[in-house]
Amino acid sequence: MSNRKFLTKLQDAILFAVTIMLLLVPKLVYAAQGPLKASNAHPIIRLFLNPVLETPEVLDRGSALGSASFDYGSVCIVSASDKWDINMDMEFTILTLSLKMGLPWQAEGSISFPFLYYQRGFLDPFVNWFHSRLGVSDIGRERSPTNDYSYRIRKHGNTWFRPGNKESVGPGDGVISLKKCLFDNSDNVLSIKGALKAPTGDPELGLGSGEFDAGIMLLFEHGFDTWRFYLGVGYEWLGTPDTYDDFDPDISDTKSASFALEYIWSDNLSLLTQVEARSSPFTDTDISNLDRDFFGISFGGKYRLSNTTGIEFAFSEDLSEAAADFTVHVGMVFSF
Repeated sequence: MSNRKFLTKLQDAILFAVTIMLLLVPKLVYAAQGPLKASNAHPIIRLFLNPVLETPEVLDRGSALGSASFDYGSVCIVSASDKWDINMDMEFTILTLSLKMGLPWQAEGSISFPFLYYQRGFLDPFVNWFHSRLGVSDIGRERSPTNDYSYRIRKHGNTWFRPGNKESVGPGDGVISLKKCLFDNSDNVLSIKGALKAPTGDPELGLGSGEFDAGIMLLFEHGFDTWRFYLGVGYEWLGTPDTYDDFDPDISDTKSASFALEYIWSDNLSLLTQVEARSSPFTDTDISNLDRDFFGISFGGKYRLSNTTGIEFAFSEDLSEAAADFTVHVGMVFSF
C-alpha cells in the first residue's frame, strides 16, 4: 500500500471513529472547566506533536465530552542563513474536532483531528500597528508585501514541501491520547498522559510531517478557594519528517512545560491566564526564529451555557519571536 493510500485510509478511520463515538455515547456530564485549548504555534511547528495543557481530572467511565474549536492567527517570518532560508507569510484558520471518553480504571481516551487553511489575509496593517505599540519586532514583515501569502522553507536549496501559490488547505495530523489518573483527593490531582500523532496531513503541502510522533506529559492540579492552578511537563519524541527533495531536516526531540491559573468568577464563568514554553525541534538552522525556544501567554475564559454545553475564548501572544504573531481562539464543548 502506498504512503498516500495509507494516509487516506487512516484519515477516514479517524473520522469514522469520531462519528461513531459521538452517535453512540448517551450519558450526560457537566461541561468541564480547566485550562484553555489555545496554542500559538506557527504552521511549521504544527507539523510536529504539540502538547496542550489540560486538566489532570478524568471523565467518569462511560461519559463523553466533545469539542469543536476555531483558531485564527497571523505569522510572518522572512529570514535566511548560510544553510537555511524561510519565507512564511500568511494568516491561518484551524478547525479542530476532539472527543474524550471516560474509561475503566480512572483512565480517559481522546482523539483530536484538525482541518487547516493557510491563506493570504487582511491583518498585516493591524499587526504592524500592534507590534509598534508593544515595541517588538515584525520578524521580517517589512520585507514582505502587505497581506501576501508564502509558505516555503529550504535547506541548502532543497525544498521541504511544495504548497500552492495562493493557499494550502486540508486535514492536519490527528492525535490519539490516553490519560491515567495517579492521585486524586479533590484539592490535588495528578495524572500521566501519553499521546501519539498520526501522519494524516499531506506532507507535500506542509500540512503534516508524514511521520508519527509520540509524547508523554505529567499533569497536576491544585485547588484553593475560588482558584485553580494547573501544571504540565512533557517530553516529545519526533519522527524525521518526509521532505519533497528527500533531505534530513535534522530534527531534535522537544521538551515542554505549561501552567495556568483559573479564577472561578461564578458558577458559570471562569477566567484564565496561561503560559506555555517549549524547546525548538530545530538546533542549527542559524535562524533565530526557528532555533529559539518558544515562550507565549494566553488570556481567556470559559462560560458554561448549560449543564451539557460550554464555550471558551482566548487570545494568545508570542513572547519569544518563535511562534505565530498572535492567535484568536474560540471553542465549544458539549457533553453527552
